[in-house]
Amino acid sequence: MKKSLRTWGSVGILSLLLALPGSAQFKADIETGLITGTNYNNVWIPNTGGTLFNLADELTVKPKVFYRLRLSYTIANRHTISALYAPLTVRYKGQFNQTVNFNNTFFSPEQPVTTFYQFNSYRLTYRYDIVARQRWRVGVGLTAKIRDANIRIKSEEAGSDTNFDNLGFVPLLNFYIAYQATDRWRFIDA
Repeated sequence: MKKSLRTWGSVGILSLLLALPGSAQFKADIETGLITGTNYNNVWIPNTGGTLFNLADELTVKPKVFYRLRLSYTIANRHTISALYAPLTVRYKGQFNQTVNFNNTFFSPEQPVTTFYQFNSYRLTYRYDIVARQRWRVGVGLTAKIRDANIRIKSEEAGSDTNFDNLGFVPLLNFYIAYQATDRWRFIDA
C-alpha cells in the first residue's frame, strides 16, 4: 500500500511540475557528507531531577553519511518556493561516567548504552528576489520549519530503554545572496 501511494505521489508531483508555466525553473540539489558527531549536545531531561550530560563528551559516535534534499521552483525569475528534507540520526555507544537519570530512567556508569540522537528537519520556504541580475541575486523570504527531535537511550544488559521526542514548528526568516563570478563559479550565502 505504501509503495503504491509513493508511486502515485511521485507521478502527481511530476505531472504538476510539467503543467507549470514555461517561464518557471525547477531545481533539485542534494547535499551529503560524513557526520562524526555533534559538538554541542547537552542533554537534561527532565529539567528538574534529570542529569545534565553531553553526548559528544561521554560517548563514542559511529560515523554516518548524511544527506539533505532540496527541491526549488522559481517563477518569473523572482519568486522561489522550495522544500527541504533533512533527516539526521546519529548513534552513540559507550558508558556514562556517572549515574544518569534520563527521562526518569536511570543508567549506571558501568552499563554499556546505545544512544540515538535524531534531529529531522522539514522546511517550506517562499523567497522573493529583490535583486535578480546576471551576476547578483539577493532575496528575502519566510521559512516554515518543522523539527522532529528524539533522543533514545537503551541498555541491553539492564533492559532499560527510554526516549524523549519533541516535535515543533519554527518560523524563520530567509536571506539569500549569490554572486556569479564566472560561468563556472558561484558564491552563495543562504
